[in-house]
Parts: sequence; structure tokens; C-alpha cells
Amino acid sequence: MQPLITISFLKKIQKNIFLFQLFIKKRDFLGGIDVLLAISQYTEKQTLDVFPERVVVNISGAPDKIFSPVPENATLSFPDITKEFILYIGGLDEHKNVIMLINAFGRLSASNRNNYQLVILCSKFNIRKDIIRQNFNDAGLSSEEYVQMEFLSDNDLVWLYSHCKFFCFPALSAPAPQYAPRWLAGRNPVL
Repeated sequence: MQPLITISFLKKIQKNIFLFQLFIKKRDFLGGIDVLLAISQYTEKQTLDVFPERVVVNISGAPDKIFSPVPENATLSFPDITKEFILYIGGLDEHKNVIMLINAFGRLSASNRNNYQLVILCSKFNIRKDIIRQNFNDAGLSSEEYVQMEFLSDNDLVWLYSHCKFFCFPALSAPAPQYAPRWLAGRNPVL
């Protein structure tokens, strides 16, 4: 089960009939299930807040063995990544705070921004993708300073985790999701 939309977020989307109805359908569907699987502690807590009478099993854990550091000289072809990079992989939900990450990167000095790219991987079906792209522009970032990618194969992810300067997880309310073991396996700093 992916994270639910919280009640506080529900209040924010009430005016968007499509999103509001989508949430209600999802809530009603999940309400009829006796046991739910959660992908992280955050999702488990969210689920129990909405469905306190349900059994929720947290299935997060160790990464697959493929998620271990790869040699420095291992190469993959990412033509848009042209220099050292800061990596974010995950959703673009409001609580993930990706807009703050983009704004913070935009506030770096020109010399720091010249040395790094901000690489953000997100789902290709996420409705916030255009909003995020606009935030790159609003933060004053040129197209050479960031890379926005779709989700990739596990081999590509391993390379990115192993070669990033550091992994950034800017979420305000979702500590250590299911990807945390992958970050740590890459042996690069996590901010």
C-alpha cells in the first residue's frame, strides 16, 4: 500500500473534486480490507490513523542484494548527467518537500551550482510533475543544473545511489521510507 492522503491534506484538496473523489474511493476500498501492507513506518502510521481497527503490517526492510556499492569506474549512460550530482528519488507528494529542495539548490552560490546537478527521479504518472518543473524555473535553475528523470531499472538505480555526491531526502513528515536501506547500501551520505 502506498501512503494514504492524510486528513490534513484532504482539507487542502477539497476544492479539487477529482482528487477529493479519488481519495474517497481509495479510502472506501481500503476500508473493506482486513489486513493492509505498508511500505514504511510512515505509511503504517498514516493507515492506522485512518483505519485504527485494521491490521497493518510494515513490510519495509533490507534492500535486495543488488543494492550495494558499484565500482567507481562502472559506467552507465545518462547523457543529461554531466557532473557530480545530488540525488533525490521518490514521490512528489507535498509532504516529501521536494519544492524546498529545489529552492535550496537554487539558493546555492553560483560556484557550487556550477559544480553539481540536482537529479530528481519521480513517477511518470505523478500529477505534480509540471508543478515541479515550474519550480525549477522559479528557483532560477537552468536546464543544465537539474535532471528530471522517470523511474529506472534497479541496475540504473544502483549506479545512481553509488555515484551521487549525496542523497537528499527533504521530507518533513515521512522519516526513512522503504528506500532508506538502498541509500545506506550506496555508502554515500544521506541528508
